Amino acid sequence: MRLLILFLWIGGFFSESLWAQTDLIPFIQGEKWGFVNNQKQVVIPCKYKSLFKSYVEPFDVQGLTVVYADDESVVNPNNGMFPFLPQAALINQQGKWLTDFAQARAIAPFSEGLAMLIDDDPEFTSFIDPTGKVALKIPFKAHPPIESLMGPMMGDLTSFQFSEGLVAVYNTTKTTWKEAWQIGSVYMGYADKTGKLVIPFQWMDAQPFQQGWAVVHDSQYATNFINPQGKTLFSESLSNGLVAGFKQGLAIVSDFSGGESLSGMVDTQGKMVIPQQYQALSFCDEKGRIVAQKNGKWGVINRQNQILVPFVYEGVCFESSLPGMTHPLNFQEEVLAVVLNEKMGFIDDQNRTVIPFKYDPYYGSSFSEGLAPMSVEGKIGFIDKQNQVVIPFEYDYAGTFKNGLALVSKDVSYGFYIDKKNTRFVDPNIYLEEGNNTALVSAKSGLNLRAKPDPKAEVLANIPNNTLLKLNTVTAEAIIIDGVDGFWVEATYKDKTGYVFSGLLKTDPLQVNAQGGVSLRDKPSKEGKRLTTLPDKAIVFLMESLTNTYEEIDGKAGNWVKVWYEGKEGYAFNPYLTPKPICNRLRRY
Repeated sequence: MRLLILFLWIGGFFSESLWAQTDLIPFIQGEKWGFVNNQKQVVIPCKYKSLFKSYVEPFDVQGLTVVYADDESVVNPNNGMFPFLPQAALINQQGKWLTDFAQARAIAPFSEGLAMLIDDDPEFTSFIDPTGKVALKIPFKAHPPIESLMGPMMGDLTSFQFSEGLVAVYNTTKTTWKEAWQIGSVYMGYADKTGKLVIPFQWMDAQPFQQGWAVVHDSQYATNFINPQGKTLFSESLSNGLVAGFKQGLAIVSDFSGGESLSGMVDTQGKMVIPQQYQALSFCDEKGRIVAQKNGKWGVINRQNQILVPFVYEGVCFESSLPGMTHPLNFQEEVLAVVLNEKMGFIDDQNRTVIPFKYDPYYGSSFSEGLAPMSVEGKIGFIDKQNQVVIPFEYDYAGTFKNGLALVSKDVSYGFYIDKKNTRFVDPNIYLEEGNNTALVSAKSGLNLRAKPDPKAEVLANIPNNTLLKLNTVTAEAIIIDGVDGFWVEATYKDKTGYVFSGLLKTDPLQVNAQGGVSLRDKPSKEGKRLTTLPDKAIVFLMESLTNTYEEIDGKAGNWVKVWYEGKEGYAFNPYLTPKPICNRLRRY
């Protein structure tokens, strides 16, 4: 089983101090994430992978996060990023499991004290409370089949939750749910927290309620606004457009009827208060300032459609969805990042230049805690409001600061946190627990053991392929050698201690969990010749996962995997194998 993590983030829950005692900070070793507290003590070991591997976010406002594991017994027909369907479990900041993997395929964010379990139940939808207990079960499906969510949609499950006491549900039966979804013959309505259907099934699509109204689409794909009683506010004038939900009493309405998308804004009475003359619109703060695009240029207007910043800019930062961006709305600290003549700078709402236009466009830029990430020749650093460089331009990616820490990445896609002195928050050395600190050499010409963590350092020994190697520490700074990502690992071989490149190691040990052991066969099938028996609790190394070998054996269903055990390679039935992560905890000096 390969582990994945999805962290449900809700902004603004941190204390004013650096990181509150109850907050945990993510750290990564290799591809595996864990959490430390503000004393850099490991609370949750680094043994999980992120659903989006480049970053993780801290726990949500209730101190909870969702851990994902691939269920290799169920192949994902949509494949894509995820060859197998996931299993999900809820854990708290102490690392306590509040649900188990068998309960859900995914877990939506908490809303109104409940989180939806996205599961395979064809008839009912369950909701859990923050303790992990099922608090509500309604006789409708309130989410699509998990197969339909795997991929880009998986990162945003916010549509699948109660909002203003109601949740959108489907009119499918237990025998037709997935089939009906696949052929598009589902209709939607809304149910309340008693499980009662309060708005009948009549919509092809239904979004969560916002400020007393919800956006729905009828069978002719016309866009409608309805209230909690199901009354339609308006629809006919929007039959050729798209509508976003209400924010600050206004909703964006886009019309495609003229061949070009033009957007305006309506109020809760259906009155068009900002005419449909803009190519794009977005609220950029809570003061009613609106970023707009007109004739290919960007500017800022207010709710009365008055121009605050003229339409002269080529680009603008607003509503960033990049990881680590702590301020999704712009005009943070009263300045806005814009692009002029292909260079980025900052202006205020009087169109006065605050930071000169000398930086490369970086659409994650926003001031936070007095610093903003900016780009120079493809590298990201941080400046202050006096345009002084505080952190050098050395990163490939950087988010904004929050409570003294910012998410950055360097050289490879995996991120880590730094403070305002450009110090990595987590000690880069990892202690590997005794008894679970071996890896398998995977290099046909052998693996060089070097005197220093440097590809040009003296070679102490050449370690043959398929050798079990004892590991000591792993440096957390990622490197790339000959196009392969990895780390320098301190290792011992034949009484010699040096450094090897982890990119040429198999570090995916699996443990056999079957009384009487599991057969190692010469082909991925129960009909294959038995090469040997893998004893119960034996450690094997994953060589290859196979997606087209599904079988049911003795009541267990799953695929076969290619593994290595004591010099032999063969195939074992995956349901009897579980991960045994190498990384355990930080070494503290």
